Amino acid sequence: MLQIGITIAVVIWFFVSAQKLDRNRLVWAIVGAVSYYVPSVIFGRFIFPALIGTVELDDLGGYLILGVVLSVATGLACCLIARGILLKSG
Repeated sequence: MLQIGITIAVVIWFFVSAQKLDRNRLVWAIVGAVSYYVPSVIFGRFIFPALIGTVELDDLGGYLILGVVLSVATGLACCLIARGILLKSG
């Protein structure tokens, strides 16, 4: 649920940015959604579980919170990179 909410916020941010810059709003919104959601899900579902698979889980709740935070951070970092590329593409 958190990822979907953040994805919607990113889509709105990219859409408004494209509108202000007189760029294609649909392309920017799609790039924003994909650039956040895909890396976030890949990290949260595949990479992070593989990383903690070798760790003895004494505090599962702490690891779950860490996984969510790192997943969101990964998505936002990729989103910022994609936005930078769109801004430079003119």
